[in-house]
Amino acid sequence: MNLKKNFYIYLYIPIAVFFFSCEDDDGGSNLGDAVGTWNLQSLNATYDRTVVTKAGIDFSADVYKLKASWKDAAGYATKMVIPEATVSAFTEQTLASFKAGDNAPGFPQTAQYDAAGLAAAGIALTVVLNDANSSGGRGTYTVTGNYPTIRFNPETCNSYGTVASMTDAGLWTADQDASGNKKLNNFILEPDITLGDQVLPPFPDGSYLVDRSVAPATFKLDFLDRDAHDSRYSEVQTSWSEENDRVNSGLDALPVNSNGAFDPAGSTDPAAEAYIVDPNLLPWGGYLTFFALNCLVETEYLKANPNPKRPLADANEDGVIDVNDMLIFMIVDIQNGYASKTILGVDYSLLIDFSSKINPIPSNDSASIFDLSNISTGGKLTYKIDKGVCMPVNEIITFSTNWNEAQD
Repeated sequence: MNLKKNFYIYLYIPIAVFFFSCEDDDGGSNLGDAVGTWNLQSLNATYDRTVVTKAGIDFSADVYKLKASWKDAAGYATKMVIPEATVSAFTEQTLASFKAGDNAPGFPQTAQYDAAGLAAAGIALTVVLNDANSSGGRGTYTVTGNYPTIRFNPETCNSYGTVASMTDAGLWTADQDASGNKKLNNFILEPDITLGDQVLPPFPDGSYLVDRSVAPATFKLDFLDRDAHDSRYSEVQTSWSEENDRVNSGLDALPVNSNGAFDPAGSTDPAAEAYIVDPNLLPWGGYLTFFALNCLVETEYLKANPNPKRPLADANEDGVIDVNDMLIFMIVDIQNGYASKTILGVDYSLLIDFSSKINPIPSNDSASIFDLSNISTGGKLTYKIDKGVCMPVNEIITFSTNWNEAQD
């Protein structure tokens, strides 16, 4: 069984993986000070994931769109006696789009664990670096314990964190390069199918440092994981398998900011629901509100279905027909007593504030939250993801690990 296939990582849950090192050196080991048994003390990992769109990959598309639907669409359709499909079609929003070369949502991402953080997460790894039988040879290593991982559900694009057990083995050597030439402080890890499955990534160019002047002795190992990258894999292995080596990223929740609004760089945990903010929505406090939505929807509807007698025109003569022209259109409509409604059944008169008859402005309903029981007051709209967005990625992970010598 290839454990690597399940080794995926989610946009907003920091995780990291690990590894090895060694114990006391009696001065006669073929592989030097790194030989021994070591326990993980800290781990830093930076994950870089970029979107790919190659043909034949699961979830492949020219662009991956994160779409969200208005939470109250069905209830509103029932209340207003409008087909639900119509309401949904007009209110669905594309929150973000990802194409080849873009960072996957939530990346780059850095995970940091000190000793207390490892213990709190239930992460504990021990590596035994066995000596080589002769000078210039390879030693064997084993790593056992619990490591953090993320499982991926392709049906929902859901990624969830867990801690899994590991029993791994392979070959290692130090202070030489992949060709066997002397290279101080270089560390090589490589698989050996005769020793079993390997979760740890192979690499020919890690860097390490052992300090035996302290007790317990310390071992620092930094390395680059690139076997989940469809071109850079060639730096560490000879073949690539789409089925076993490809990583998929999923986003099935909304990253939000402290105001509860969708924000790709949101600092809080992803939420099931969120408001939508956009600087172009300034007349409505920057939020996608019920009144703002009606103005935007009506603009697109009248552009696609012009009224021969009163077409929506470029009223402000700026070269485009947009919501600003729609607002002028509504003001004129109200002043002429036409009593028009939007395609979603809302009176134009609700959408324009005539507090100043000389300078009417859009009605700003961002101070409240939309409530089906009081439609006329409008309010911020709550959006949710019905199904997440899945996308294949190329992944590079930079690890920095610190270990202490195991004590008898």
